[in-house]
Amino acid sequence: MFCSKCGNEIDNEALICPKCGCATANMTSQKSVASADTSGETSTLANCALTFAVIGPTIGLILGIIGTVKYKNEAYKKKSITAIILSPIMLVVYYVILFLVTQY
Repeated sequence: MFCSKCGNEIDNEALICPKCGCATANMTSQKSVASADTSGETSTLANCALTFAVIGPTIGLILGIIGTVKYKNEAYKKKSITAIILSPIMLVVYYVILFLVTQY
């Protein structure tokens, strides 16, 4: 590959030209990939859904459902789905504990 500014031959995977410092097409594609990954979403809702799935399963279930609808990022969507699965499990655990405590 050759630099578009100075014409120097450079490595095919180079992000910048070592001679003139001009950005290559690889640098441009790296920026577009990075901007595509960061769509401005934050994991706050997914983290809250997971937290509430443990301490307040009903709220965790609701937040998990909202998260699966809202998120486009697969990692955040998986956290929300985990909260949906974990909420009923924790609800059953709490009822079993409550049952066992009231028996004594």
